[in-house]
Amino acid sequence: MHRWFLLSPLTISLILIIAAVSRAQTTGSADIYFDAGVARSEARDCDGAIANFDKAIALNPKYAEAYLERGLCRGFKGNPDGAIADYDKAIALNPSYVDAYINRGATRDQKGDQAGAIADYAKAIALDPKSETAYYNRAGVLLNKGDLEGAMADFNRTIALNPGFSAAYNERGPIWEVKGEPGKAMADYNKAIEIDPNLPQAYANRGLLRLRQGKDQEAEQDFKKAFELDEQLKPEVEKLANEIRQKRKSN
Repeated sequence: MHRWFLLSPLTISLILIIAAVSRAQTTGSADIYFDAGVARSEARDCDGAIANFDKAIALNPKYAEAYLERGLCRGFKGNPDGAIADYDKAIALNPSYVDAYINRGATRDQKGDQAGAIADYAKAIALDPKSETAYYNRAGVLLNKGDLEGAMADFNRTIALNPGFSAAYNERGPIWEVKGEPGKAMADYNKAIEIDPNLPQAYANRGLLRLRQGKDQEAEQDFKKAFELDEQLKPEVEKLANEIRQKRKSN
């Protein structure tokens, strides 16, 4: 679908989950390498992290969390197929591993497999109906597919589960605009900014809405704030703003 609004960083990359380790399922020496791998991963040393997760898995081939973490690192290194293989293994070891379904769904979506992503999020939700991340990620896929009603339902559920989820308000706002409810869209952008005053996409979206409403001065203030927070947004926002101005002239 042609996008005329700005997505939050969470929707662009989707949310990946870091393992919550159940020590009862691991062995001591494998844990040492696992912990070292997590530390390396947090330090953005994916090569070092993968080396440690390899060792943890060699010592304990049933270490599902190590596969999950290695999958994260493989994904960050631009190896989505390797990441999916690790998530597959984690799920084979633990078919109820919600985080592995969420991560595999996010990676599948990044590869363009929207149907696979939706199936993984549906499974995660079936296992954990309170997973705000699964609902939020699925909403992003549905939004990109143009299924606005499905996306709206999932964003609503995300917000019901976590009223402080700023990005969900920012993404729900454009759907309200399409539905002819600019007041509700503005309320969502305002709420997103109230929760996270450093979310540049929310300022950009609010500015674009204000520009459509003819509130040019207020729109420019929002654009200025968005660019202060993230200058890389400027080309896309200016392109969208110019489209709105041209449309206003033609009307």
